[in-house]
Amino acid sequence: MIKASSLAARCLLALGVGLCVLLLAELGWRGWYAWRARPYQARATAERIEEIAASMLQRAPRSGNPAPESGVEFSTPLLHPYVGFEDLGSLRSFDALVRELSRLRRAERYDICVLGGSLAAGFAGAGAHRLSARLMRDPRFAGVSVRVHGLARGAHKQPQQALMLSWLFARGARPDAVIELDGFNEVAVASHNIENEIPPLAPALAQWMPLAGLGGLSREEFDMLLQTRRLQRQAQQLLAVSRRLGCARSALAGNFVLRRMHGLRLESAMLQARLMSAVRTPQALQPVDVAGTRGLHGSPFESALQAWFEGSLSLASLCDKRGILYLHALQPTLHDAGSKPTTEEELRSGGMEGSWLTGVREGYPRLRELGQQLRARDVAFVDLSDAFRDHPETLYVDACHIGTAGNLLLADRIAAALLAQLGPDFRAAEQR
Repeated sequence: MIKASSLAARCLLALGVGLCVLLLAELGWRGWYAWRARPYQARATAERIEEIAASMLQRAPRSGNPAPESGVEFSTPLLHPYVGFEDLGSLRSFDALVRELSRLRRAERYDICVLGGSLAAGFAGAGAHRLSARLMRDPRFAGVSVRVHGLARGAHKQPQQALMLSWLFARGARPDAVIELDGFNEVAVASHNIENEIPPLAPALAQWMPLAGLGGLSREEFDMLLQTRRLQRQAQQLLAVSRRLGCARSALAGNFVLRRMHGLRLESAMLQARLMSAVRTPQALQPVDVAGTRGLHGSPFESALQAWFEGSLSLASLCDKRGILYLHALQPTLHDAGSKPTTEEELRSGGMEGSWLTGVREGYPRLRELGQQLRARDVAFVDLSDAFRDHPETLYVDACHIGTAGNLLLADRIAAALLAQLGPDFRAAEQR
């Protein structure tokens, strides 16, 4: 009995010491945050964990929406005759949108469609409510409900957006306004295509080539796909545990989960980069507009910039002939020099190398120049590449995707640009 009592006492003592150590560690973390004048915020940590998980588990991460509860919920990818690639879920959403916007116009509705890549897709989810609220607060929208619809797709770049809107119009849909939010894919994805000897105006090679049957996978490449899937499952499990236990309520546990999620995302990104670099260029494409496409020298990269410019002119014309408002916005991105004071977390999660990074650094100054030329052609263009210049807080989930806070900032800027373009005499109800 004495020995049993002694063992129990030791166990209780060890438990007490352990709890004290955890309490001290928790207080230490919170004290560190307070010392940096940034008190620990459980809600912000939970949102950050969700956003990083979504960037791994969804084809086009939509910040503000939780990551999938179970499984990796990628919709079935499909070849598309006009925009290169789509997925089954987006096609169904598109058909529903066509039905909704093909009805007779009603005075109490103002419909906005958002085009672009995955950042625009995220904005159409997380920024939609703020954009609608900002517009409806203006007297010109009195009695009108503003609705935002996503037509953006992950990895899309011009001319895919112009083709997407043409397809929408061909089906008879008529929104009131169209927002084109793009720029990153036009320089980064096109640059990656060029590096792999794929025409820069072809759809993103990682999404398009497997669907088109233009490049099989070797055993090594298949192994990398399996490893990526394993990392996704680990992220899914970690997210489920964090949700169930409420880890974000603790500074100690929240930071542990956040760092682990960052590590999984970085490992996954590196694997995907290796996989894309290993994709073999199909012989059938080699003669097609690929001469001299190694690096960013010469005409191939300029053709991607030209497509961005011409695509915006096309979108503006398509909208103008139908009495639809058009606004083109250049999206911000992490590695555009001077665009934002970067945080340690953003640098840790936003690594980008090779042709992607070169495309951003060489392409963004040219996009801003071309944006000025669009304005000279009477295209409503707003440069949002500096939207986060005065925001030292963490806004990016990775190199190009932003969280909820970033989308709210974009919504404010876009709402102001739309209202300025409409003019003082505009009345939304009278346009319907």
